[in-house]
Amino acid sequence: MRVIETGVTDTAEEKPHGILDRLNDLWKFGLAWEQDRQAKDELIAELRKRLDNKYMLVTDVTLPGLEIPIPMVLVGPTGIQVIYASALKGVYRAKNDTWSVMDNRSHRFKPAQPNLIARTLLMTRAIETYLSGQGFHTDDAESVLFLSQPGIHVDSIRPTVRVVQADGLDRYVSGILQNRQELDQSEISQIAETLAEPAFDPSETMASGADSPWQLNFSLAGLTLPRWQWLTLGVMGLIEICLMAGFLLIVFNNL
Repeated sequence: MRVIETGVTDTAEEKPHGILDRLNDLWKFGLAWEQDRQAKDELIAELRKRLDNKYMLVTDVTLPGLEIPIPMVLVGPTGIQVIYASALKGVYRAKNDTWSVMDNRSHRFKPAQPNLIARTLLMTRAIETYLSGQGFHTDDAESVLFLSQPGIHVDSIRPTVRVVQADGLDRYVSGILQNRQELDQSEISQIAETLAEPAFDPSETMASGADSPWQLNFSLAGLTLPRWQWLTLGVMGLIEICLMAGFLLIVFNNL
């Protein structure tokens, strides 16, 4: 399998990923970003072993109107798969388009945030819409949620995305290889290159300045600014005020 690394991954490899870079990633993408990035790397390593060079994987795809990159898009003879990798732990339920976590006290399922099923579906729609706008007829991309932690338990009840756990990788890859052939090598290369270098103005959305269809629903998938970021911003502001006050106190004492 050939891997085309773009966006965040390129930046991380071109220079050391220092504390400021990690803080910036956490601020932009959430507290679980680092763990999910490791889950993505684990999946890439396994797919490299199992898929030949007819398959191409584009990482950290950035599309118009989206601030968060789409972690992985696998393009091959058997079609396109949009993959979100997570390092979550615990007991979850994937039912239709809902994503629930078991409460440790009540032992009942409650809605989990972010909704990883909704997030993966919206990313898939974004990829389909973008490629359609570029002249590719790919309206049947598969949504895949990969869970890297072996200890996680997921009760799957007809989920709208394909849920793949670490112990199911062999079955997942076998399914990819057995699917019907849809794309030739020229189409695979063109799609991968289009996703790797999407040309757009970051200040504009794909719909001529209007909100993209998936942007309107991103709050359901936990992709809007969460409360913890506002709290972090407030704490950082308070720290800055305290530092400034301390500096002024030292200056006045030395006058």
